[in-house]
Amino acid sequence: QEYVTKSHSYFIDKFRNGLKTTGSAIGGIHYAFDKVASPLIVTSAVLIAGFSVISLTESNSMAALGMLTPLIILLALCIDLIVLPAALLL
Repeated sequence: QEYVTKSHSYFIDKFRNGLKTTGSAIGGIHYAFDKVASPLIVTSAVLIAGFSVISLTESNSMAALGMLTPLIILLALCIDLIVLPAALLL
């Protein structure tokens, strides 16, 4: 939960910086993508890989955790990179 919240905050913070710098919402989104997209993708990939290993356990509850957590992280990444920029343009 903390990673998801921080990733949204990080994107919005960079968007605001870009908005001040460029003076336009589109420019702010481009600025945010330049600064944030790569770190978010790499961090998400590492977390997804790490939590996916847990799905290999024989314990059903831990295996479920290992399957659902990477799914949630992937969903949060998609929201950060697709939905959030679209919402900021409204």
